[in-house]
Amino acid sequence: MQGTMTHPLDGCPKMQDERNKKQEKSCLLLLASCFSNLYNSSIRVIRVKVFCFFGCGFATLCSLWLIKSLLFSPEMAFPQESPPKQVNYLQQGIANLKEENYEEAVEDFKKVREENPDSSIAAYLLGLAYKKVQDYKEAKIHLKDALILKPEVKEAVPELSDVLYQLGEMEEALKEIEFAEGLGMESAQTSFLKGQALSELGKKSDIVLDDSNIIYKGEKYPYTKNNDGTITVEEGSLKGKIFYVSGKAAIASFKKAKSLDERLTASADYQIAMVNIQEGSLEDARDILNEIVIKDPNADIAQAANQYIEIITKRLKEERPFRFTAGIQYQYDTNAILKPSDETAAAGITGEEDNAGIINLRGEYVHKLKSPYNFKAQYSLYQNTHSRLKYIDVQSHSISVVPGYNFSKGSLNLLTSYNYTSVDNNKYLQTITLSPTLTYFLTRTQFGQLTMKYQDKRYLKAPVNSDEDRDSNEKGLGLSYFYLLSEGKGFINGRYEYNREDTEGKN
Repeated sequence: MQGTMTHPLDGCPKMQDERNKKQEKSCLLLLASCFSNLYNSSIRVIRVKVFCFFGCGFATLCSLWLIKSLLFSPEMAFPQESPPKQVNYLQQGIANLKEENYEEAVEDFKKVREENPDSSIAAYLLGLAYKKVQDYKEAKIHLKDALILKPEVKEAVPELSDVLYQLGEMEEALKEIEFAEGLGMESAQTSFLKGQALSELGKKSDIVLDDSNIIYKGEKYPYTKNNDGTITVEEGSLKGKIFYVSGKAAIASFKKAKSLDERLTASADYQIAMVNIQEGSLEDARDILNEIVIKDPNADIAQAANQYIEIITKRLKEERPFRFTAGIQYQYDTNAILKPSDETAAAGITGEEDNAGIINLRGEYVHKLKSPYNFKAQYSLYQNTHSRLKYIDVQSHSISVVPGYNFSKGSLNLLTSYNYTSVDNNKYLQTITLSPTLTYFLTRTQFGQLTMKYQDKRYLKAPVNSDEDRDSNEKGLGLSYFYLLSEGKGFINGRYEYNREDTEGKN
């Protein structure tokens, strides 16, 4: 007989309750698994099949409530995006600094300073980054802040010194270096930088030292030496004024730098050679530069040293104490005069033709003085000898001395000369000349000259009468302008001269 099959235990209430509990538990486990899958996958549309079992009324209601919560929850249907990770600009900037991405480092540290304006570390790092991109003005601002804000960053001192040197603020740079030394932060870098600053300051001093005085613009002043490479004027109109005497102090700093770091040896020696050139010790400079070339002839610094060696060698050759020149000429003249190159000795115009042999001899002595002084003495001989017209043969002797003073923008020289001229072996003329010349460089390729002249002329043959007396005093003024071409290989010159000669005779 066919009929609906029933479970044997359907009729047992106790067993049926146990079945219902098992079904509830299975349903809850299924829903929990569904919730976990929905949360982890974050899908928008979720289809859930719920298998309900007869006799689990409470479980069914729970299932429906959970499904409704899951399906219609805005967090699950439309999950929110996680917030972006916050950038650590400090760490990022340090990484860029290490990787030499200096422009990026500047931007990172600018943000750090905006967020932490009172941070000395942020100021130091931003100043360092600006220095790396060679924006020295901005670097100076932030490195100074690193020393003002608390706690101060001592490492900013040598960096600020270098920045000030690059900006040409030598005295401020030297003060910062000395401050670093006082903090016990002396290093090869600071010693090298101190030498550079002292060298640059020495170029601007325009002073000369002797045992007890400085000579400044022609005046002598007693002084006291200080420990920082400076001297202080003790008396006179410059009392209390400080000058930098850099030569020895600069060399000492460069030597200390290379003793602290052997890697700086070539650079320090090169700088020492430059100071020696500045001080006028050309032979010492050449010896040092030769050592640089011998140690590493292929290095870039050796190439620069070679160029200076050539310049120094040429200059030493030009500055040899004694120099001699000689010249021989042949001259044919259809209207012979005493001496065509000198109007003073050209009074006797013959109207006749003749040929002549001309000899020019010149000897020069250059006495090497301590910079900025110089001295030169010269003797010259002029002799012309005619074939027929012997009575117009001229012999001229000139002796001159030229002391000089060099300063940063030019020089001042004073020519003092004596000339004796004879005609046909008879006394004819003697002159004494004083002529100061000021040379001033406007730029590297342009300079001007101002020349003044005073000359006393005495004719040694008595005049026929007082009206024919040609003895005179001559005064002159000259202005010149020079424009150098092709690094001094040529020039353009313009000149204006004014001369006035007052003779004792009327004619």
